[in-house]
Amino acid sequence: MQQKCNERLAVLLQKSGGTELQPTPAAARTERIIVHIDMDCFYVSVCVRNDPTLAGKPVVVIPAKNAYGTSEVCAASYEARSHGIKARMLVREAQAKCPGLIVKVAQFDAYEKVSDCFYDVLWNFSTQIQPVSADEAFLDLSSAGPEVEAVVKRIRNEIMEKLGVPASAGISHNMLLARLATKAAKPNGQRYIRHEDVDAFMKTLAVDKLPGVGPAMKERLQALGVTSMEHLQARSKDSLQQEFGQKKGEMLFNSTRGLDSQPLRLVQPRKSVGTQISWGVRYETDEQMKAFLSDMAAEVSKRMQAANVKGENISLRIKRHASGNVESEKMLNPGQVEIMSKSRKIAWPTDCPEALSREVVELYQSMHIPSREVRGAGIAVDHLVDNATQNSKGVTLTDMWAKKQSPQQKPQQSQAPQSSPLQQSPLPPALRPSPAQQSPVQSLPLQQSPLPQAPPPQLPVPQQEPLAKQTKQAAHKTATRAKGTSKKGSHKKAAGSKKRKSTSPEPAQKKQRQLTMDSFAMTKKS
Repeated sequence: MQQKCNERLAVLLQKSGGTELQPTPAAARTERIIVHIDMDCFYVSVCVRNDPTLAGKPVVVIPAKNAYGTSEVCAASYEARSHGIKARMLVREAQAKCPGLIVKVAQFDAYEKVSDCFYDVLWNFSTQIQPVSADEAFLDLSSAGPEVEAVVKRIRNEIMEKLGVPASAGISHNMLLARLATKAAKPNGQRYIRHEDVDAFMKTLAVDKLPGVGPAMKERLQALGVTSMEHLQARSKDSLQQEFGQKKGEMLFNSTRGLDSQPLRLVQPRKSVGTQISWGVRYETDEQMKAFLSDMAAEVSKRMQAANVKGENISLRIKRHASGNVESEKMLNPGQVEIMSKSRKIAWPTDCPEALSREVVELYQSMHIPSREVRGAGIAVDHLVDNATQNSKGVTLTDMWAKKQSPQQKPQQSQAPQSSPLQQSPLPPALRPSPAQQSPVQSLPLQQSPLPQAPPPQLPVPQQEPLAKQTKQAAHKTATRAKGTSKKGSHKKAAGSKKRKSTSPEPAQKKQRQLTMDSFAMTKKS
């Protein structure tokens, strides 16, 4: 839905000549007016529109029907809610509370069409829209001024006429109060909370009506003795921050007083693309699980290509059946699970289904989770870049992939002659001489020069003595240097000389050794 709104903004920018659409500045208006619109019992209302005989009867919508009554209630009409039927309740429990309950299966195609028409109506009244869901959105109608209630009434009437679905609306000067006003106006109504009405309105609310206050937060507040909005308003900001942290404590302190400074986000940049399945996941073998993950990766790739983005990081989230817990009574419901997740960087930004599938399967294998224990899976790709993004060197990612895929060929210098220096001139083509003006000698390759090349002079190579002789000469030099240094050295020399005598060298070798000794002595004297 956010993608469609971004596309509408792009069309309006083109029509307006490229002028950027921004929320009305505070200095240019008397008062900020935010409107929150939400269609009532969206899933059920669409079914009633398609079958008017269901109007005024208890109706629930479920994702799928089965003979055991273990499906889960997605939405319930106000007539069904009066019997105590709530979302996430088993169908058989709901039927036990209301014997005349009418059960309908969700019609997702119809929901998408109605949602598109819903935003078409909103765009006729404002271009400053923040989508929330398929049937819910915020609008900035500051330009309407005192006539804002009449304008909101026209919007709700047009939604009913064109879509056949009732809608409620809340009006105030910030998003928090506008949303709270919508809840107070349901069903099929509207409410305007002005500045002077904030304190009285906030005191009428229960603590769990504030955003961010769920069952766990409610229990913590009750443990502190906070059971009403007045008790919570009596708490200081410091005490709330000490108990719940800086961010959460400040949020509670501001919410109890109807304070909210968050701006209307007209264009929300996409941070990730992914998909998640938590219902009906039951597999016996690893091959089935791998095929399931590959199909999910292909769906993520399809969504990335539709959004014209690629990702550099991929995450896998697995819901594992909690050990020691029995299976849920709800049909193919995950039940009590343990959530495990892993992520990794991708070599380069990609939206390729094969690459995403390979990364996801490797992440799953690294978790070492038996396929029979998997009850749900989710894949998300973030660190997104636009397909037109280039790397730091100015080479597109497509070029990088093509270069990586193509085989590298080494230049063959023996087949292609080298060009002359004139052919490699840095002059522009218009100033370079034509081939006819070039000298024949200059155009000849260097290796084909007609000039004779004289062979390099052959220097005499000195003949080296045999290795055995060089070794004996070195040993003799060492013995000569150590002569007379100590008695121990003399004894070693005598022992060595006896050994040499036993070898009985040839006369020629003795002569050569004597010459070497004389030469060494003369060098030492000089």
